[in-house]
Amino acid sequence: MSSADPNERDETAERPVRRKRPGRCWAAGLAGLLLAWGGGQVFRDRSWVTGLCFYIPAPALAALLLATAGWALVRRRWTRATVFVLMAVAPVFFTAVVENQWVRADPSEAPSASSRLVHWNVFRGRLGWGAVAARLREEKADVYVISEMAEDIGAAKAAADVGSEYQGRIFSGLAVFTRGGLAAERRLLRAPGIKVHEIRWRDGDTDLKVFVADLSPGLLNWRDPRLRRLVGLMRSERPDLVVGDFNAPRRSRALCPLPDRYVHAYEAAGAGWSYTWPVPCPVLAIDQCIVGPRVVALRYELESTAYSDHRLQVLDFAVRRRGDN
Repeated sequence: MSSADPNERDETAERPVRRKRPGRCWAAGLAGLLLAWGGGQVFRDRSWVTGLCFYIPAPALAALLLATAGWALVRRRWTRATVFVLMAVAPVFFTAVVENQWVRADPSEAPSASSRLVHWNVFRGRLGWGAVAARLREEKADVYVISEMAEDIGAAKAAADVGSEYQGRIFSGLAVFTRGGLAAERRLLRAPGIKVHEIRWRDGDTDLKVFVADLSPGLLNWRDPRLRRLVGLMRSERPDLVVGDFNAPRRSRALCPLPDRYVHAYEAAGAGWSYTWPVPCPVLAIDQCIVGPRVVALRYELESTAYSDHRLQVLDFAVRRRGDN
C-alpha cells in the first residue's frame, strides 16, 4: 500500500478561500427588495404574495437606498453610489408623486355649515386613555370613530371622558361617540379578517350613514377579497362616509378606483404626507376615510401624537340636502 508523500504539495489547501463580502450581500439584498417592491406596484394585492410585496413602503425603501448611496460616497465608491441613487429613483417618484399630493384642492362648494369627524386607532389606550381622551377633546368633533378601543373602559365613561354632550357605543373593539343623536347601529359584516358596522348619526337636519370598517393586520390575511366585500356593501347600501383602520393602502385594487362618486377624503381635501402608520415615522397609508356622493369634503388632516402608533384622521365636511346634485 502506498502512502502519501509528506513533501507533496496540497494544492487544495493552498487555494484562497473566497469569502462573501458583506457589501455585495447587502447590495444583492437591496436589489431583490427593489424587484419585489416593483412587482408589488405592478400587480398590487392581486394575490397574497404580490400583496406582501405591495406593502413594502416606498419611502422606507427610498430612504434605505439613498442612505446606502451616501455610505458609498463616504467610502469614495463613486460607481456604487451612482447605482444606488439610480435604484432609488422609482421609490422616490412613487413617494413624491404617486402616493402623496402637495397642493390641497379647493372644495367645489362653500356651505355655510360644516361638521367634523375624527377617526383614530388608539392602540387600545396602552399609552394612556386619559391622554387620548384629552387629545380627542381638543378636536371638538361632532363624530368620533375609534379603532382598537379598550372595551373594559365602558361606553358611558369613555363618552363622558370625551365630553358630557356625547353619546357612545362600543362594539367589537370599535367605538363611536357622537354629538347629537346616535339614531341606529347595526352589524353589517363580521367575518375572519374584517368587521363592518353601520351607524346613523342625526343632528338637526343632518342625517348621516357611516360605515365603520376594521380589517385584521395579520400577514396571513389577504386583504383584497375582504376589501371587495366592503366595496360591495358600499354599492348596495350607499353610505355617506366609510372610515376605519383598513390595514391596507389607499391604492389597493379594491379601493382604486372606488365606486362611482366615492372618493378618498385625502384626495378630495388633503395634502402633504399621507401615511398614517407607524408613528413617529409613518410610511404606510392604512387608515382610510372615504366620502360618498352626499358629502362635501372641505378639509382633511392627519395628525401625529405621542399617544398611539397611528396618526388620527380629521375630516371637516358638509352634507348636501337630499335631492341635490
